[in-house]
Amino acid sequence: MNFMMFAKNVLLGSLSFATVWMVGNWSGAIAQVPYSSRYLSNQEINSLEPEFERATKFMNAFSGEALRTYSTQINRIVNAWQKVDPSMPNFAPFLGTWTYMDDVSLHIYPSQRKGRVCVVEAVLGYPPAYNFGTVQGGRLVSDGELGKVVITRKKSNRTKNSQEGVFLAKYSFSNGKRSVLPLHFPRHLGLNDFRGIGKLDKGRFTQMGCTTSLSP
Repeated sequence: MNFMMFAKNVLLGSLSFATVWMVGNWSGAIAQVPYSSRYLSNQEINSLEPEFERATKFMNAFSGEALRTYSTQINRIVNAWQKVDPSMPNFAPFLGTWTYMDDVSLHIYPSQRKGRVCVVEAVLGYPPAYNFGTVQGGRLVSDGELGKVVITRKKSNRTKNSQEGVFLAKYSFSNGKRSVLPLHFPRHLGLNDFRGIGKLDKGRFTQMGCTTSLSP
């Protein structure tokens, strides 16, 4: 077993132990791909902070030099779009492809509909689900096939290399449970970067007004 596989197994084992009793139990949320029936309140989001920090602490421990920030391509997209959509700078911190291990990928794209972005989530074994999102008070609030989801961008505990991890925290409510899912490793936007998780319907993607174009 190579080091990366060993690290992942240790991480998953640690997370499973640490999150069995969680209020949100986001490992269960991944397996079920639930529809979020309502937005979490600020108080509920704050109550999940210990669970989020516990999860990112483990993820940071094995990330090391792999922690990345936004690519040149994302910056170019933001610069192009903000010329015609003044709301685009508000979306900049969220744009990109974010992942949880090899099981979940969250893709946040610009939209041709001013004032909002496309949120596409792909979970292993399920077709991608689409939400539209707007920024409210520094949070990305979205609704659609995933249900009512709140996404925040956060910096986590420092790693052993004195780096700081950049994460998205996805908050949802389903089956009577609150959950938070940490996503990291932001990468450039693309249509083929689903890493075998689901399959993007490019025709539907375009029809919904989502885009990766460098020009609005």
